[in-house]
Amino acid sequence: MIVELNESKTWSAEATSALELRVLAGTVWVTQEADPEDHILGRDEVFVAHRHGRVAIQSLSPARVEVAAVAPPHHGPIARAA
Repeated sequence: MIVELNESKTWSAEATSALELRVLAGTVWVTQEADPEDHILGRDEVFVAHRHGRVAIQSLSPARVEVAAVAPPHHGPIARAA
């Protein structure tokens, strides 16, 4: 999904799985529920929200952001072929 924002506009969503935010144009401020750090992203920069909770984007200039679900990182045992 492509999110287009005029300057100072916001978009948010509840992340129920990992989300990748890729800035295609402009500059955005990104924050996620329970994440103590905020992130400023410019063109071609990516933020991956790995935890559940609301993710919010505010545009610092007119912006286009691609939002996509991604597979969560694998933390279990690695299966090996015999």
